Amino acid sequence: MKRSFYTLSFLLIGFVFSGCAQSDDIDSIEVAEVTRSVFYAPFYAALAEGYFEDEQIEVELTTTWVVTKQ
Repeated sequence: MKRSFYTLSFLLIGFVFSGCAQSDDIDSIEVAEVTRSVFYAPFYAALAEGYFEDEQIEVELTTTWVVTKQ
């Protein structure tokens, strides 16, 4: 019983820390917003403060038109 607990604990810790590996690859995403709005303020602040660059994410922000089909 004790041995299976230690084995399970070791595997769980291994899975948790396997997601913490750092990579030199830069991910890029394109964010399309319909309008400039206060609702996107947290995103604008993170972009201005460089939080995405810290996580090696390149963000391209574009404003698009609203298209609705009736």
